[in-house]
Amino acid sequence: MSLKKIILHNWKLKLISLFLGVSLWFYVINLKEGEGFKIKSLPIHLAKNIPVSIINDKNGEFYVYPETVDILFIKEGKGSIIKPNIFKPYVRLKNRNERQLLPVEIEKNKEMVILKIEPEKVWAIRRGK
Repeated sequence: MSLKKIILHNWKLKLISLFLGVSLWFYVINLKEGEGFKIKSLPIHLAKNIPVSIINDKNGEFYVYPETVDILFIKEGKGSIIKPNIFKPYVRLKNRNERQLLPVEIEKNKEMVILKIEPEKVWAIRRGK
């Protein structure tokens, strides 16, 4: 194929592409600093040392270790005031064994998006008598 055929094949599409490329190039080099796309940052909060409870231990036979967790979260909506005791992390006993490694759960909250719970699992240990 000759160079002339390559250039003239779809010449209208090539001309439009060239025009768009040059236009975009001029737009980008003429942007002032601070213009363009803006990335909105979300405030990430950390709630430290929130006590973990056991919800299906009626007789108080078990305790959890570690006793507290840290929760990394984003607060949605307006305002930045975070109510105290908004989080109620808990574990649910699976059986009555001496020791169990259980995942920490948190009640759903419309205002919060939970990113991470640290530690994710805690031990439920039967109290010595």
